[in-house]
Amino acid sequence: MISFFIPIRKNSKRVVNKNTKKIGRYNFGLTEIKIKQLQKFRKLVLKDKILKKCDFEFIISSDDKKIEVYTKKFRWIKFHSRTKSLALDDSLDQLIKIVP
Repeated sequence: MISFFIPIRKNSKRVVNKNTKKIGRYNFGLTEIKIKQLQKFRKLVLKDKILKKCDFEFIISSDDKKIEVYTKKFRWIKFHSRTKSLALDDSLDQLIKIVP
């Protein structure tokens, strides 16, 4: 199993709502861009005879309800709801240990 894990925090110190703020033609900002990139990868995998045999999983972890609702549109994405204690500046290592 090959896992793609994308942690997305709700609050950003430098750019407010950077993960959901509209960027160009992407209404849901960085989150939408990340998901589009994963979609492209999935399409490539389905066309490749060797990669097609591999198991892939896509996990987005967030403490943002907007992102949780948005990712429900994509049945192939697993969503992990983060607690506030796992959404701090120095909690990424803890989060990586918990999610699997």
